[in-house]
Amino acid sequence: MPFAARQVQQLRALIDEIDGLARNESQFALRREAVSNWSVAEQLDHAVRVCSSILAGIHEPGETLPRRLNWIGRMVLATGYIPRGRGRSPKSMLPMPCSREELGTSVSEVRSLLARVASSQASESNDPI
Repeated sequence: MPFAARQVQQLRALIDEIDGLARNESQFALRREAVSNWSVAEQLDHAVRVCSSILAGIHEPGETLPRRLNWIGRMVLATGYIPRGRGRSPKSMLPMPCSREELGTSVSEVRSLLARVASSQASESNDPI
């Protein structure tokens, strides 16, 4: 399986998992202060916002951003490890209070964006995704 196809498949699985968690009414508002100040709903909203932003950037690339990544950011990217409670999200990625229905709508939008990205990647590489 080509690299891009594998990544799309993994992202689809992640979106399905987020959608499943968003439908779980009993844990949607759960918050564990020892782990995070964000509730499950806020964590899911943050994850959906990040996915949407990344996919939008892939689908319609704009200006390249200046390289302002410090050494800690480089280590996070190199290792894939994000220390809890240390990182700060940009204001645009901070979660907003939302209902399960609103989160479901956001997940649907991310799914359609992923489908567009996957089809454009497949047409560029002539590989089935």
